[in-house]
Amino acid sequence: MEYRQIYENLLKTLCNAYRKMFRFLEGIEQCDAELSRLSEQNRPDVDEVSGITSCKERLICTLDQVSLAIEPLHEQLDGIMELCQEVDAHPMYHHMEDLQILTYYYIRKVINKEDINNPGIISRLNSYKESLELDKAISEVPQSQRQVYMFVPDKGKAGN
Repeated sequence: MEYRQIYENLLKTLCNAYRKMFRFLEGIEQCDAELSRLSEQNRPDVDEVSGITSCKERLICTLDQVSLAIEPLHEQLDGIMELCQEVDAHPMYHHMEDLQILTYYYIRKVINKEDINNPGIISRLNSYKESLELDKAISEVPQSQRQVYMFVPDKGKAGN
């Protein structure tokens, strides 16, 4: 196989990998938006939260796998570039570089959004978890042993 065909195949493979990574990042971003939306609900569906979290984990694992898989391809391409000076002038090479840069910036964007939004999401979901744990503890107390307390605000201290 001649060098031109080899590096063109490598460039196609790398471009496809970066496009896949971009789609995985879009999916991760959608999962984050959905988790944010669910966490703002009073009592979100636990199965839905769990499903979205699992989906996000799978997307991240697949993104990592693709990222690791392209490293040897870049090394191969670098080796061919030492032998064939025309590789870096090929239009597909520039397209691959653009995709690589776009993917890098998209990764940074997703991570930055997570850094901003995740503390709030985690806090709201932890509050919900505590509420569920309290509900479970209350449900374990027999009905005959439960007591109801009413809170009546003191009207004198409310400004009257």
